[in-house]
Amino acid sequence: DGTRKIVCTSNENWLWVNGPTVFQNWYGGEDYDACLAEELIGKIPSEENGWAKAKKMQSPKGVLMARECPPIRIEERFTAKSVKKLGEGHFMVDVGKNGAGFVELVLHGTTKENRGNWISMYPAEMINEADNGVDQRSCTQSWSEKFDCVIRDSYRMAGTGEERWHPSFCYHGFQYVEVVGFPGELTSDQIICCRLAVANEKHGTFETSNQTLNRICEITDRSISSNMYWSFTDCPQIEKLGWIETSHLMFASVADVYDIRAWMKKIIHDICDSQLDNEQASLAGNNEEGFVPGIIPAFYRIGGLYKDPNWNGACVFTPWAYYQYYGDEAVLRQAFPVIERYLAYLDRQTTNGVLENYAQMGEWGEYGEHTPNVLVATCAYYRMLVITKQICEILKGQKKQKENKLDKKAKLYEAKAQAVRDAFYHHPECYDEATEQFGTGSQASYAIALFSGMAEEHEEQAVKALVEAVKKNGYHLTSGEVGLKQVFTALAEAGYSDVVYQMVMNPTAPSYRVFADNGLTTLPEYWNYEELWLGSMVRSRNHAMMGHVREWMTSFVLGLRPQSPGWTKMLVAPYAVAELTYAKGSVMTPWGIVKVSWKKENESFFLAAYIPIGIIATVCMPKEYGGSQFEVGSGEWKFEAKGEN
Repeated sequence: DGTRKIVCTSNENWLWVNGPTVFQNWYGGEDYDACLAEELIGKIPSEENGWAKAKKMQSPKGVLMARECPPIRIEERFTAKSVKKLGEGHFMVDVGKNGAGFVELVLHGTTKENRGNWISMYPAEMINEADNGVDQRSCTQSWSEKFDCVIRDSYRMAGTGEERWHPSFCYHGFQYVEVVGFPGELTSDQIICCRLAVANEKHGTFETSNQTLNRICEITDRSISSNMYWSFTDCPQIEKLGWIETSHLMFASVADVYDIRAWMKKIIHDICDSQLDNEQASLAGNNEEGFVPGIIPAFYRIGGLYKDPNWNGACVFTPWAYYQYYGDEAVLRQAFPVIERYLAYLDRQTTNGVLENYAQMGEWGEYGEHTPNVLVATCAYYRMLVITKQICEILKGQKKQKENKLDKKAKLYEAKAQAVRDAFYHHPECYDEATEQFGTGSQASYAIALFSGMAEEHEEQAVKALVEAVKKNGYHLTSGEVGLKQVFTALAEAGYSDVVYQMVMNPTAPSYRVFADNGLTTLPEYWNYEELWLGSMVRSRNHAMMGHVREWMTSFVLGLRPQSPGWTKMLVAPYAVAELTYAKGSVMTPWGIVKVSWKKENESFFLAAYIPIGIIATVCMPKEYGGSQFEVGSGEWKFEAKGEN
């Protein structure tokens, strides 16, 4: 009827009592007392019944904001794959695939005899072969033989017949659950695995005639989904921190599969909000004005791993990736002041024009080869300056002014970029003029120089050297998370997707195929995960940081990639993999879903594409089938070409 009533909680007349969640820790787990929950039902809140008066507290600082992206939800529910009895009331559960979330426990026919007994559940990514119980070494960095550092969810039975419970305040990364204290026989339908993630709609699809390649796609997609939380986390079981480099390095791999427009805007907001201003830098007693943390929100700073332009530079790279994919200039406008302050900070860190002895992470995760940190960092810095010059030109719009502020800034960043380039070519760890070698001659050394544009004048020679570097390593992957995307992109754009395919499908480690062949359902943290598993440094089996193969699948196997910001112009240029007979898939653009399928029959290549209204597409048939090109608008299109033979 239009009347309003305000229920105010700002006085001490309210009463409180301990609830049934008796313990909760973001990392360690949650304990729930169903007996206490039952006792509270129907009891009148009063001091006589054990309730206490509320106390007035200091209100939280800052400003609450409306949620900027979809909520975290249960995106998938499925019963356990298998249950194995280890002893009386003691069971090992395999849910069938690694992921992020929690277990929902279902109890039938509990009685008064069960009342008060605890059921404990220990999640883990692997099994301890010694006792067939869970091995939580990959789930916590606090684990050791000396200390009892465990992750556990526990439920105290009420004994009321039908009972059902899952944690409400934490989640885990796991595939296995060891259950202790279960009454009777545990069956698979009593363990419901609930997979959680930010509810970003999934539109991107990928399928080929090769089932191993399809499994690699599934493994990668699952790793991405497992880390779509309040930020793009490093892993769901150890740190649960928003290491920010993946927001740009993995941007296309994620956007090709999920609609991340709102989620990534939230992350960009967090990046901008986390920059240190002059007051914060002064309080910290350092010269870090303009610094952007490597973990965002800046919950924690790891002393020896917090400064690197490929991490902190997400304030440049991520808004730029967003603009390229979605065509939203507003994101660039929001980030531009942050970008300028960060570049001013980074300029103060240079030595003789390069970032020497500065970057702490470099080519993180590299294996078998080393790429100099100074090369990785300086190429990132150079690319930031080039991007910022382009942002200046975009933001000044169509206004015809002789010399406005953004014109001057564009020239300034162009000049800075040129100075960094000159310094790069005079640094012995970056380039050897006599041999024309970049860095150490590693795969990443050439690819990073090519991707950043630093090797533009030596492109032909650098691409050939990159191919040779791959062949020299037996088509094995050696790059870390920075170089891997750039290796795939540099090779594929130069027409060497056949080389990328051999790297992805290499039957011996390290390769993605080895992950699939060994039954992994998510991507491990490092290429040499098996070596680490046998040693003391057991690491995560659910990281998204090495998932760059997903971008290559969409961009080159399917051939779908934007040619202008926001996909107003795009390519449909599939790579006709010799070992495949067909491939099909889709990607969500700001204009709608683009679909493509191709197949080979006899000596003909058939291509079908659906282009939504708003996009002009250039269709390129594979060079093995004539390489004809067509420019088309919206609609359904079909093409056929004969092989050159």
